[in-house]
Amino acid sequence: MTGDKAVALVKLEPQDLLRLAVENKADIGVLERLVALAKDLRAEQAKEAWQHAMTAFQAGCPPIKKGETADVGGRYTYWYSPLDQVMVVARPVLATNGLTATWRHPDPKRADHIATVCRIAHTLGHFEESGAVELPIPGADTRGSNPSQHVGATLSYGRRYAFL
Repeated sequence: MTGDKAVALVKLEPQDLLRLAVENKADIGVLERLVALAKDLRAEQAKEAWQHAMTAFQAGCPPIKKGETADVGGRYTYWYSPLDQVMVVARPVLATNGLTATWRHPDPKRADHIATVCRIAHTLGHFEESGAVELPIPGADTRGSNPSQHVGATLSYGRRYAFL
């Protein structure tokens, strides 16, 4: 305080600073720095929102039951949840928190492989990606599936692993 007058700190948003700079005929360098500041601030806010949303998703997502059995060439079997069942459970909780899951398939390191990356994005624009899950495309088997079915099964498997 100075005498009887209180000194108030004013919270200025980058957009307000930009408006003031334009009104006061600031040079282009100042305007460019203020635009960059606004962009950086939006990116930080989006990242914070993503982190809060992901925390809420992890706290609110119910367990995903393993309801299918996979047989690995008669050598062993294991229980798993197919991607569609995983997403039936996860998608509503993601959406409630402003998150979406999408996948992309970058070029694999080897021609006989498929690479899958899962992206979890927030409505404010921040996203994070899993590392690439690279899987070999299996050869012919005795169930009569064709090469396209092998690729489809590998894509589904990769998407499930990248998401989980």
